[in-house]
Amino acid sequence: MIQKQIDRLKFTFSKGNKPNATDFEALNGIIEYVNSEKERELNNNHLFAKLFLSDFKNDFIKNEGNYQYNIDSLRMILKKPLESHYDDVFNEMNEIEYVKFAKSKGLTFIHPALCDEEDREKQGQLLKQHEKELIQHFSHFKKDEVYKRLNNLLNDLIEDYDKSR
Repeated sequence: MIQKQIDRLKFTFSKGNKPNATDFEALNGIIEYVNSEKERELNNNHLFAKLFLSDFKNDFIKNEGNYQYNIDSLRMILKKPLESHYDDVFNEMNEIEYVKFAKSKGLTFIHPALCDEEDREKQGQLLKQHEKELIQHFSHFKKDEVYKRLNNLLNDLIEDYDKSR
């Protein structure tokens, strides 16, 4: 049907004819088709839309209504390769694990300029005492394991969503 409407308008324009009622019907049919395709596309990307709106709302609140900043930020996120997002999660997980471990050993993350000499010396001793353990905890999680777990989590979420539809 849409192809007939397109062909009709191509014919009218190629012949230089003045559009008639049939041409306007064809144009309206094309507009309806485009609108229905946009709606279908949104329905097919329901999960994306939900995540987008949730993130947009949270950033909107955090940025005191600066929606343009939110849109620009989300565009940058979407332009970034998927692999980079996996890497970000992987790196953040390892950093959090490292900091938790370091704190459990008494280490603090206060800038040395804000500490007195005694605190700096104590932190230096703790670093030396736990150096090997700290190095091991810096890469606590393995990249392939994190990627695999994230993929499983994403698939589970998609399956749960599909079941709820």
